[in-house]
Amino acid sequence: MKDLTFVLANAQQVTRSVGFAIIQFEKYLTIDEVVFSEPGEMLILGAHTLEGLNLRIEPRTKKLELAGPILAATPTRAHLASPLHRATQRPRREVRT
Repeated sequence: MKDLTFVLANAQQVTRSVGFAIIQFEKYLTIDEVVFSEPGEMLILGAHTLEGLNLRIEPRTKKLELAGPILAATPTRAHLASPLHRATQRPRREVRT
């Protein structure tokens, strides 16, 4: 854990402890860096944590719901043609028939 100083919207500076936490909501689980609040302060679930849980807030009902499929990047043709990509590939063996 470490202590960091934050500037609030009213320009007040506060120091809070920051560390890692395991966060679970129903069957969803993630690990995230969190700021530990003082007693009486507002508890906030941030966008980074929601993404880690793969949840989103439904705007009409204001309830958490599954965000849907997690998008993944795939290489482009330009990436596959780059010298760096070719340098990391093992040479192909020629098969004789």
